[in-house]
Amino acid sequence: MAASNVTQSRWWAAAVTVLLLAFALIAWPTVVPSQVPGPLPDSRDYAFAAEGLLHGAYEVSWDGPSHVPRYSPGFSILLIPAVAVGGISGAVWVPFASALLLGVLAAILASRIGEPLAAPVAVAATLFTAASILFSRIVMSDLPSACLVVLEMAMLAIAEPSTSFLAAGVIAGALVWIRPTNFVLLGAGLAACSARATWRRRALLYLVAAMPLVVGLALWQWSAYGSPLATGYQAQGFGRDGSGGIGSLFSVTNLWKSPRWLVDMDAHPLHWQLPNIVLYPLALLGSDFFLSLPFVSAIGLFGLLRFRAVSGARGAVGRFGVTALLLTLAVHLPYWYQAERFLMAPAAIANVVAGVLLGDWIAQRKPGLHAARISRPRVSRLAFDAIGPPLVAIPVMLAAVGLIRVSTPQGLLQGAVGVFVAARQQLGHVHRTLDYYALDEPTPGS
Repeated sequence: MAASNVTQSRWWAAAVTVLLLAFALIAWPTVVPSQVPGPLPDSRDYAFAAEGLLHGAYEVSWDGPSHVPRYSPGFSILLIPAVAVGGISGAVWVPFASALLLGVLAAILASRIGEPLAAPVAVAATLFTAASILFSRIVMSDLPSACLVVLEMAMLAIAEPSTSFLAAGVIAGALVWIRPTNFVLLGAGLAACSARATWRRRALLYLVAAMPLVVGLALWQWSAYGSPLATGYQAQGFGRDGSGGIGSLFSVTNLWKSPRWLVDMDAHPLHWQLPNIVLYPLALLGSDFFLSLPFVSAIGLFGLLRFRAVSGARGAVGRFGVTALLLTLAVHLPYWYQAERFLMAPAAIANVVAGVLLGDWIAQRKPGLHAARISRPRVSRLAFDAIGPPLVAIPVMLAAVGLIRVSTPQGLLQGAVGVFVAARQQLGHVHRTLDYYALDEPTPGS
């Protein structure tokens, strides 16, 4: 039996390797000297700020007089090695490498809390989405952030040494430097700690490691913008009314108002113009085939709810994932700016958990694929068969409700037809977006 299990594990490891290589071939970025693929001004600010940091100043001047970017410096710090080696155009290798690392983490985490078969299933569910392919080829912080969130969750869930909780805290603090609103994800880390033995000590280690970085960012914002609580968006007057005030950036009315900004790079192929309260749940359920496939994300969200009620590694994943999802929605549902990419981290977690449940389910149906290495909770076959069809139907039902509420009859008909061709359109949208960025005028040389 032991030899059979080892052989099966090797086959699944080989399958993971093949999937990673296939993704690398599909998503391999196009590097053009002195160009930064991605939307303006985000991508160029990130890359040129990394170049500025190499010279000792967090400033950019590609678009005019030298100034501090609106973004926190965390992502630009992450880009420094790639920019130091390949110039500003080399920055794109960081998102690409982050995608591959996300795939590796998905495989490790899924195999540790599920069957060996769960590893390749989780890799396929996590990487082979329109969002992962697109954001691995442009210089944006969303995919690297999602990778770091999954890495933090894995350390809290499956690692045993105390140093792992310190490392998870450092990652949590680094995420705040990438995007200050990631501060709320500290709550997800604490929730994950509660699923492990001696959780109070582990939570204390986590916070001890995270808080110096959080305080450090507050001090940096104080020096850059005049207040420890002010961000670049506030200092430069962003928001619905251009004042940069908290009420301009965040408002309960943004839940049902039409979005202030529609971001082309991650607008779904159906071109829905929906309020946040409708679009974000649809996006999480994969209704537009961007962050996930519908049935995959629905299974993953169910798995998170199921895992949340147990202890141990699965409990840590469930509590981290559910808390991260709720806190992310709490931040971005009332936010003035709409983009599905804000949900990449919770979606990635749901996709990994979907791989675990699907791997368990397949192993139960095919006993030869089952590896009895350790005893672990498994999804009941009867329960899975009972909930499967409703879960697949949820995105379609919500999409119909959302379209009926906000669309004209013509738009409803177009949307209904569009659901059936969304997957093909989404892939084409990714390629068109990448072609659009390739036509950008060259940026000034470094």
